[in-house]
Amino acid sequence: SFSLIGVGARELSGEIPVFETLFFRSVLGLALVVSTLAAMGNLRQIRSQRLGLHVTRNLFHFAGQYGWFVGIGLLPLAEVFALEFTVPVWTALIAALLLKERVRVRTIVAIVLGIVGVLVTVRPGVEIVDLASLLVLGSAVCYAICHTATKAMSSSESPFNILFYMCLVQLPVGLFLALPDWVWPEGIQWFWLVILGVAAMTGHYCMAAAMAYADVT
Repeated sequence: SFSLIGVGARELSGEIPVFETLFFRSVLGLALVVSTLAAMGNLRQIRSQRLGLHVTRNLFHFAGQYGWFVGIGLLPLAEVFALEFTVPVWTALIAALLLKERVRVRTIVAIVLGIVGVLVTVRPGVEIVDLASLLVLGSAVCYAICHTATKAMSSSESPFNILFYMCLVQLPVGLFLALPDWVWPEGIQWFWLVILGVAAMTGHYCMAAAMAYADVT
């Protein structure tokens, strides 16, 4: 699902502004979540006692998506995904501090091997300090904070609840930032926006559901 998001974002890059893409993703996502819960007769899942954590999680997630989408338009996809694979490093550190998760030896080994893989793919030199690379690295930190917040909510919030507030919080933010450079999508662009919306919901549903079964790291 996340790979499909990357492909869709690449196809729309330079045609639809990033903020507008994120707005439409939230609109489609909200429609999917609400219609699914309505069909299940389970709209009560959208109730939450943790609105503050939802807002915090989704502001960081929105910032992470923005950096990731911009990076996708400027860097090779392999480099974007390699830089994004630093998320477990930041997640392990943040989860150890905030959730008191244990950092086991095997986790450290996996993180080290992951960093080596990133370095092999990116081949860092002077170009690693360019703005696009820094944006993707920044988005990785934001995603790590988002994942940690998702784990913190997994004991009380359902995956559909997490998806609902993800779309609800990010929709007005995306709309406000998209309006100055608004461009109406045309033709095949609608197809890729739908792909983004569906893939985002399936990917984040799986991620939120997985949090109930394992440490966030």
